[in-house]
Amino acid sequence: MKTTKLLTTAALIMGCAGSMQMAFAGNAQNTAENPFEGNISVMRIFAKDTPVKTVKDWMSKGAGAKWEKMIQPTVRKDGSAPLLKNFFATAVVFTGARNEDSGIAAFYNVWQDSILLFQMDNSERFSAPENFIFLPGSVFRGEKFNAEKPAQSIFPANEAFDLAIIRTYQATKKVFDSKFSGKKAMPEFAGYLKNDSDGMFADVTVNAYLNAKLLAALKDPGNTAALKEADRFGDLLQSGNIGELEKVFSGKNVKSMLEKFTAFPAATRESIVITAFLKGKNQSIYAYSSALWPELAILISVPKENGKPTFLMLFLNDKFAQQIMNIKSK
Repeated sequence: MKTTKLLTTAALIMGCAGSMQMAFAGNAQNTAENPFEGNISVMRIFAKDTPVKTVKDWMSKGAGAKWEKMIQPTVRKDGSAPLLKNFFATAVVFTGARNEDSGIAAFYNVWQDSILLFQMDNSERFSAPENFIFLPGSVFRGEKFNAEKPAQSIFPANEAFDLAIIRTYQATKKVFDSKFSGKKAMPEFAGYLKNDSDGMFADVTVNAYLNAKLLAALKDPGNTAALKEADRFGDLLQSGNIGELEKVFSGKNVKSMLEKFTAFPAATRESIVITAFLKGKNQSIYAYSSALWPELAILISVPKENGKPTFLMLFLNDKFAQQIMNIKSK
């Protein structure tokens, strides 16, 4: 990866501090001062547009060849890979133990409940994965993968969607931190590699297809109204002012949440994309996330009967949430 590209992207991240300076500058500062985490975060941004080439070029030669072979079933004839693009677009970065020679990190996408876990070679100027494993979040957490029973964060059956998202994310982060924050990080990673197989990635694609299938429902001829709503909400989230948002949305503490939300930098809001669509008996839920700051999630619930849509803002990362909520809105 050329230095100029890295500097350009770092500048983009730094430029997103805006009116929420403390939270965003803090995250950007961490990226700038921690080359290990910064390199990974920058690569995610490039991978959300060109996942096949970006990840292959970023990895060591051996890992890159393995990556290219493994993902081939998900790559279309024109070279595009929409499932992988969706994965990287809203994946959160986890970083674990590291030293001068090596380090453990991961991309985790709660909307697909899949994790790309990798061991970095830190001997060069820019850290690069030399080993990796792509597996379902359930398997990573020590659960049994069941294609007939989707992850709660993809299709909740036992609890509210917001709780399902937060609990799934937190459970995954807890496992990552417990296994990869200490001296046993490298042996733990080696243990996962022993169970690596093409079948594991096949299960990852099952989760990705389930998520994609939910979004594809918006394009169903019988769902034209839902598609219009999804587009309308997306436009409002990306560029609507506080007055426009208050006219459309309701919910507990909605005014405070909307004030916080509209104080986000323009680049953060412009990067918001739809991540899930759930159509239930009494309501439909539209989920969105920021491709620039994937710790941010928005859930919009539309009642079947007449009524204003409910707006709910979630932060997957607790530290990030505390920084945002402590900032005074404009």
